[in-house]
Amino acid sequence: MARTLGSMSTHVAMIKDVPRPQVDVPACLAAHKSNATSCSPPRSYAYRAANLLLSKEQAAGAPRTSYIDLDPLICSSDPCPVVASDGTIMYRDQDHLTMSFSLHLASELGRRVAAVMAG
Repeated sequence: MARTLGSMSTHVAMIKDVPRPQVDVPACLAAHKSNATSCSPPRSYAYRAANLLLSKEQAAGAPRTSYIDLDPLICSSDPCPVVASDGTIMYRDQDHLTMSFSLHLASELGRRVAAVMAG
């Protein structure tokens, strides 16, 4: 994908896929009301799909492509949390972030995209 986009632009910023709990987080949280950690996957498990996709994109060797990795903001510990420190539920299902948690990431993502495009 980056190679195709690179042919249409002077620079491509690709955002690494998010860590995936691989469990329906709201359903899991409903079943484990007093223990959100029960729904939190080990970091190595949560990163498996995202890291595989990133490796394939990087192996394609697309020119003028930068990769933005928000993993430290999403999975700050092991196991990866599914509820942020302020109580925001991070996932709306097994692999998509909630809008409310995405808003937490928006300003940092904006800074990183701007830095990539300026550089």
